Amino acid sequence: MKRSGLVVGLALGTAALFAVTACAPREGGTADNREAIDETQLVTALPAGENPVDEVVWSVVEGEPATLDPGSSATVIIPNLCENLLQLQPDFSIAPGVAESADWADPVTFVIKLRDDVTFWDGTPLTADDVVYSLQRGQNPSSQWYAAFVLISSIEQTGDLEVTVRFNAPTPPSATPSRAAPAP
Repeated sequence: MKRSGLVVGLALGTAALFAVTACAPREGGTADNREAIDETQLVTALPAGENPVDEVVWSVVEGEPATLDPGSSATVIIPNLCENLLQLQPDFSIAPGVAESADWADPVTFVIKLRDDVTFWDGTPLTADDVVYSLQRGQNPSSQWYAAFVLISSIEQTGDLEVTVRFNAPTPPSATPSRAAPAP
């Protein structure tokens, strides 16, 4: 009985200490003079850097990356090195990335139209052939991304700024999320 009272007392004391310290203002500020932080604002981009850097240090949970090759790595660093074809926005809408659009032409054909103003870091314009090359790397069984590409039958350039991806079969209706029926 005495032991359980001690445990309960320690637990309550720890909780009280945590509550007091968790509510205390951070160093250099008081609860009255700190500016309110609008937590609904999501930073989606930062301004481009203006000065060269001598060194970049990554602090990632999984540790030092074995490679910076996007086809061989799935670390959080890769999205900082490569642009997506399309971008998922904070409101879950899709916005242009390297591609201005990507649409289904039919149940097994996905057509990607690239923007004409995209360049690599050295100023070289992005071509449809560059995108074909990058996507085809995912079809290599040694790629980190192979599982996402196994149902693709072909990836080809079909225009100056167009890439067409063909799948082996359409997504079966049973695998497609159904829409909830409206409430009566």
